[in-house]
Amino acid sequence: MDVGFRTLMLDYKRSIPLALAFIFGILYVFEWYIDIRVGTFSLSSYLETTMLDYFNAMGAMSIGIGAINVYRIHYRNVSRKRPHWEYSLIVLIMIPFMAIISTLGGRWALDPRGVIVPKWVYDNTRVIFNYFYWCVDNVASNMMFALLGFFIVSAGYRAFRARNVDAAILLITGFIVLMGNAPINSALFPFFDPIRAWIMDYWNTPAMRAVTICTAIGAMAYGVRVIFAYERRPTLAGGE
Repeated sequence: MDVGFRTLMLDYKRSIPLALAFIFGILYVFEWYIDIRVGTFSLSSYLETTMLDYFNAMGAMSIGIGAINVYRIHYRNVSRKRPHWEYSLIVLIMIPFMAIISTLGGRWALDPRGVIVPKWVYDNTRVIFNYFYWCVDNVASNMMFALLGFFIVSAGYRAFRARNVDAAILLITGFIVLMGNAPINSALFPFFDPIRAWIMDYWNTPAMRAVTICTAIGAMAYGVRVIFAYERRPTLAGGE
């Protein structure tokens, strides 16, 4: 009985995701080329409005599930006193704190006019929300991007070593584009601007178009494989 139930559940986990991927994949392919109408019902309008709202709702639910998962991971870190568990404790405190103040006084607060929640609650929590958003989160994000810039520079220094002819061409081209995009260097050495424009217009643009076309063809082929169940990993239908 147990083996039969597990077999049924395994078949359920395989068939439902594959069926959904096939149905919605075919619908969106036909909707792009043919507007199927039955009376006042339009498949194109339905997919662009109602189904889009469903997708947004599922995206919001996935964000909530991700937040719960993050909370569980950091709760284990704190409960088991793993290394650097103090930072996990800060995360455990800040997640519900920011959720509450953003709901009461954030940019998309539930009751900014004070119909249900008193207006003074919105006014006070909005000040707290603005402080943590602009003076903590925004500053920390800028700091992370600034640190990332140093890593990019160091990685570029290691990558732009003229070990062979190809690397030398890459190094020279990158240097010319960098000099042409820097305002102070363009003022001091204006001859870099036309060279940079020639490289970007006649070399970079065709290469990027080729990459975009190849990526689109690969995405189309991958989508066809998913629709017809040749690629089972996105649907988690492989099963064991």
